[in-house]
Amino acid sequence: MLKLVKPQIIHKEDAINYVRECLSINGEIHGDRLLEKYVDNYELWLDMLDNPNHEENIKLGYVKDSMYFLIEENHSNIIGMINIRHVLNEYLNLYGGNIGYSIRPNKRKQGYATKMLSFALDECKSLGLNKVLITCSKENTGSRKTILNNGGILKNVVYYEKDNEYLERYFIYL
Repeated sequence: MLKLVKPQIIHKEDAINYVRECLSINGEIHGDRLLEKYVDNYELWLDMLDNPNHEENIKLGYVKDSMYFLIEENHSNIIGMINIRHVLNEYLNLYGGNIGYSIRPNKRKQGYATKMLSFALDECKSLGLNKVLITCSKENTGSRKTILNNGGILKNVVYYEKDNEYLERYFIYL
């Protein structure tokens, strides 16, 4: 049985392996809350997650959020990572949305992303959100399918100059 769990120290080794696997495939990870930059200091990353007033969070301009790993019950191996932003700042409203996620490379195209997003939407409801914004690259058919499978409605497409790509912006009403 799958479940979302908060990152803990017991996940350290697998979280680091997850990051390395993802980066070796496509060079970036969505929904990891910059774990790839703290792979050598997992404990600092955990501290940042637990403390919204941590100086790194303030410096980086992060909004209040919740970070989860998708795991099989009774296992600690991470299948996916998902980050829920409780509020949107100007950047997130245009390009990032309320939710970012990724699935471990050897677990992709097996329905895990759809299930993980469904769990995250339940968390969003419990936070009092009545709709969420999720974005994906126009080229990312897997993410588009995940969003549509969870009731996503295309709002518009915007150009993201930083990555020289078009992003699709979807709303999911809760």
